Amino acid sequence: MRYQVADPKTYSVVAALHNAGLFRRGMTLVGSHAYGVLLNTLGIAAGLYQSFNVDVARGAALGSDAPTPGFAELLAQTGLKVVEVPAFHPGDPFDVI
Repeated sequence: MRYQVADPKTYSVVAALHNAGLFRRGMTLVGSHAYGVLLNTLGIAAGLYQSFNVDVARGAALGSDAPTPGFAELLAQTGLKVVEVPAFHPGDPFDVI
């Protein structure tokens, strides 16, 4: 059992989001990496997990007076290959596999 550590690619994405001020404006880290932060904050060493995505959420529009690049352009600054996931709209039909 070990503490959770994000890989360099994850750090670069989270750093780009932070440097653009998105967390200060209301964006929240969710999913596996947020879970790892909680474990570390509580001092819990747990089984390792491997996640290749950074999940973020927002409760409302991100407020700002200053313009920021689009999300795709912001992530392109990391130099990583980014694959866009289509937006999920509640009520849209979808297949369950």
